[in-house]
Amino acid sequence: MVVARALSPGRRARAQRGVAAVLVMAATVGFAAMAVVGVASMQQQRQAMDQLWLVERARAAARAGLAWGRWRTTRAPVAQCQPATTLTLSGTLSAWRVTVRCSVTGSHIEGAATPTSYRLEATGCNAASCPGATGPGYAEAVEVDWALRP
Repeated sequence: MVVARALSPGRRARAQRGVAAVLVMAATVGFAAMAVVGVASMQQQRQAMDQLWLVERARAAARAGLAWGRWRTTRAPVAQCQPATTLTLSGTLSAWRVTVRCSVTGSHIEGAATPTSYRLEATGCNAASCPGATGPGYAEAVEVDWALRP
């Protein structure tokens, strides 16, 4: 037979303090785990934003290459369409390269004129040449356009 004994007021207070200490430790461990998950999530978001920023810079480099190619095929005194030209950009895009490929897609007669059409492809990247080797921190973007020289 088990006899239940009543706890004295002093022993009851010590037992309650023990339960409170366990609850405080459990809450501390829970908050620490949430903090670790939050920091890891923020780091992943920062890495994703850094990569998006790099891709946008690569797209800007490619668009600059397209503008250069369009000018050479449509506005220059004589149309110049090289199979591939790699350019080093300046200013805020100085760390970026762009390779511009050009091909003549045809010409046709429009009244007295014979316009020529060109296909331009620009690959912007942050390597020594585009396309470059893949890896962490590497970004590349390809933009394609057509130009018509009257």
